[in-house]
Amino acid sequence: MLNLREPYSPFSTTTFEALTLRGTLKANYIFYYPTKITLRIKGYPDIPHHTYSHNTQRNQRPNIPGSHPPYPSGRLQYQSSFYKPKTYKDMEEKTLFKLARAITDTGTDTVSSKGGTVTYRITSLKRKLVNGKVVSTSTPSCTLGSASVSWATWGGVTVGDGYLDVKFNYSENTGSSRSTTLTFDQDGSGNKINLTVTQTTAKITNNITISIFKSSTSSTSANCDIRSDQLVYSKITFRLQIQFGVSSGDVKEYIYTLAKGSAISRNTFAIQNGANPRVVDYGYSPQEDSKYIYVILYN
Repeated sequence: MLNLREPYSPFSTTTFEALTLRGTLKANYIFYYPTKITLRIKGYPDIPHHTYSHNTQRNQRPNIPGSHPPYPSGRLQYQSSFYKPKTYKDMEEKTLFKLARAITDTGTDTVSSKGGTVTYRITSLKRKLVNGKVVSTSTPSCTLGSASVSWATWGGVTVGDGYLDVKFNYSENTGSSRSTTLTFDQDGSGNKINLTVTQTTAKITNNITISIFKSSTSSTSANCDIRSDQLVYSKITFRLQIQFGVSSGDVKEYIYTLAKGSAISRNTFAIQNGANPRVVDYGYSPQEDSKYIYVILYN
């Protein structure tokens, strides 16, 4: 018995082509739409076509006219106009490889002249897709593809979930500014990241001395001199907590500046008669710039 059942479509017909087994063909058809049946015996003339209307009942089906010799041996086959082999796209792979903080495969970084270890986070993904759907995801590692330099050495890579942490060790720079381009190669893809690293010039320590002393001409006046060993490369602002009175609680904040390109700032302030002025606390900014590291001394 052959049961043929396909999704209902009121606008289409289905053609079945049957090559019967030896003996009498018996068919039990269930039709849900107008269907055209073609029965063909190999080596025999085609049997006339019959079309049955939707939901044709079994007792309404006409007999196949004519009689035929015994059916030859063979196998039963059918072909439907609705039958379409399911096709799949070829499996494809997509990769992503970029600096986590960037939107492209290039970047820049500035490293302190003091050196040290720096970790760069890289987004690294490989996805396998079948018919447009992701079936697996992995995190390829990477290697250094550029020539190494003595002051920037590979420190290894840690593989995470969708990312890599790549470490580089930088030595201290005691000379002028220097730079290099590091190239990271993603394993198995040919993707590259180019990272240009610049290490700043070694900074010089510039000592700044703060001196507090009484005026030689007045018992109620004092001086605050600020001197630097070198002409400062930035404007420096000082916030000084100075005791101006006889009591230890007689403290005021004074704000003085050392102008860019200068090496001295002279200032005066009022004190109580008999007081011994001194700096109780201080703060200053900036403490360093692109040229100097500023260090405070007392006199």
